[in-house]
Amino acid sequence: MINGILTDIAKDELGNYLDSVDWYTKLSSVGSFGKVIFKVSSLGTLSPNNYKIDRAPKTKKHQIINNPDITEFQGRQLIRVSLGIKLIYSLTNIERARGRLTEYINEGHHFPLVLSGKKIGNNTFILTKYSEKVTKTDRIGTPLVVELDVSFEEYIEKINNPKELKCSKKE
Repeated sequence: MINGILTDIAKDELGNYLDSVDWYTKLSSVGSFGKVIFKVSSLGTLSPNNYKIDRAPKTKKHQIINNPDITEFQGRQLIRVSLGIKLIYSLTNIERARGRLTEYINEGHHFPLVLSGKKIGNNTFILTKYSEKVTKTDRIGTPLVVELDVSFEEYIEKINNPKELKCSKKE
């Protein structure tokens, strides 16, 4: 009987320890953006409830009189990602999450964006907007449930391998 009680206490302590260790937090994460970790654990939840990734070509239309337009492929557009997040007071620190997102907007930080355990694209992303909707408060107005809509755009500082422009001289 004493062994059973000690085993239960050890399991609880081990669980608490594992939840507090950084590498375990990263293993339980479903994604991240900078210090904002999207995760599901016994101590909290900050998990995207849906997300959308937009990828599109960049094209140019050239108008020709009495003919259909000619379309020219010019590469690709920047990748855009949008997602919704529900913050629940009993599961996560709402003020800390809002503060981090506000800091990223105000200071223009860019980080790799990871969703479903996979990095999106080859470049970093910048937070372009986030809006929040408080859906439940307590008696004094403290937010208990906040729904966030967050948008990111691929951030490219410089082109590493520009394709060489071929110029031909008319003679």
